[in-house]
Amino acid sequence: MRALSREEQALFDEMKERCLARGQYKDEKAKDKFKMLCHLEDFMIQYWELQQQNQKYKEVMNKLKEII
Repeated sequence: MRALSREEQALFDEMKERCLARGQYKDEKAKDKFKMLCHLEDFMIQYWELQQQNQKYKEVMNKLKEII
């Protein structure tokens, strides 16, 4: 999974904004859509953090291989 491009991030943010209009939900599904987009955003952040952690582990393993 790759990071979102600027254009994709802008579209993502626009989708979140359109779910809500001045604090009022536009339709009965808007609240669910907004929650889904927020959950997706949380997932993207968590995925990026795991990728960073995985990269650190790979570096440690490569160093151990050199030592062995």
